[in-house]
Amino acid sequence: MRRLAMLAVASLLVACGNSAPEVPPKATGLIVEIEGSRQISSFVLESEGESYTILIDPERDYGFPLEHLREHQAQKLPVIVTSETRDGSAHAVSIEDG
Repeated sequence: MRRLAMLAVASLLVACGNSAPEVPPKATGLIVEIEGSRQISSFVLESEGESYTILIDPERDYGFPLEHLREHQAQKLPVIVTSETRDGSAHAVSIEDG
């Protein structure tokens, strides 16, 4: 009985620890939140019922001014984001009009 209780607690801890969904390598969705007033540092992408926080790599050239993401948010225009996970966080590799 004690072993069963320990397994139940361990399962609960694992479930609670994984509350943020894993970001897929490529996702299409809507930008619902943007962090950074002068320089965009991240955004939240809503895709297929999940919300993902995507970090901006300040060293990367995305091929357009990042302020353009605010238009996508305001007009509810989709984007296609390719990302990679570094240190447990998703970093945008490319962002395209969806």
